[in-house]
Amino acid sequence: MLIKKGDRNILVDTGEGFYDEENAGKLVYSLTAAGFTPESVTDILITHAHRDHIGGILSKNGDFVFPNAHYYISSQEFEFWTSDEPDFQKSKNPEGGKPSIPLVRKVLSAINSRLTKFEMGDQLFSCIQTEAAPGHTPGHIIYTVNDGDLSITNVVDLFHSPLLIAKPHWGTQWDIDFATGIDTRKKVLENCYQNRTLICSAHLPWPGIGYINKVNDQFQWIPKVYNNPFSINLKIDQKAGTV
Repeated sequence: MLIKKGDRNILVDTGEGFYDEENAGKLVYSLTAAGFTPESVTDILITHAHRDHIGGILSKNGDFVFPNAHYYISSQEFEFWTSDEPDFQKSKNPEGGKPSIPLVRKVLSAINSRLTKFEMGDQLFSCIQTEAAPGHTPGHIIYTVNDGDLSITNVVDLFHSPLLIAKPHWGTQWDIDFATGIDTRKKVLENCYQNRTLICSAHLPWPGIGYINKVNDQFQWIPKVYNNPFSINLKIDQKAGTV
């Protein structure tokens, strides 16, 4: 997600980067197509430090992909990954998270001089409200972007599939605290349902924007209807009345 706020171009996470060039790593091309350059990105909000969210910060050569950007991460997330022994024992796959540690520390070290830590619940840039959503990672945040009466909440990795909306007591092997992830997911789903919140997520089916509904006490994903505009050249024969 890219948020334009005055002269700030605020990018939320950076995707997988070069780690999966076959299926990912297309962010820079998408930004360029939208009229933005990597140099024009002023700020990057890190929602959490999994590879598919920070992998695009550095190039394969270790250079900054976004050379002018300043970075923001929750204090809880930073402290978890930089602690002596990050604890994965509450995960369904306690050994699965450990290989991520060197990558995360390498990236956080590289951006340390450009990094601001915030507390979950802080407001950023006067338009982004952060909210604690622990479980997937200890410092995992979701956030709401506000513009007057309009708002959209990015739920990030609370659910990776509509299945986890219908079955919030399920989870993934990447949830560092599996039980907390379930509690957080249920709470946010109920709030989104009650408040008719427009939400988005990179892991839900394209375009990943919609609402949470509930039928017979089961949550369900309702995608927002959208148009896919394309141009058609029309040649009109006024005499014949045909197109």
